[in-house]
Amino acid sequence: GYTDLVTPYLASRYLVNQLPSLSDAKPIRLDVVEGGHMMYLRPDGRRALKDAASELYQATQ
Repeated sequence: GYTDLVTPYLASRYLVNQLPSLSDAKPIRLDVVEGGHMMYLRPDGRRALKDAASELYQATQ
């Protein structure tokens, strides 16, 4: 999260941006959900997590 000291957003963004791109792979997407590293405690965070997990699962089928 933006103010999460356990999993700071800017550190995650920095690390994702450092990854090399592969020619035939889609780039890694970094989603930001309110609620920090425990976003599942909030209804909107649970919905965003479920939607992202469903999208990832569907893309791998």
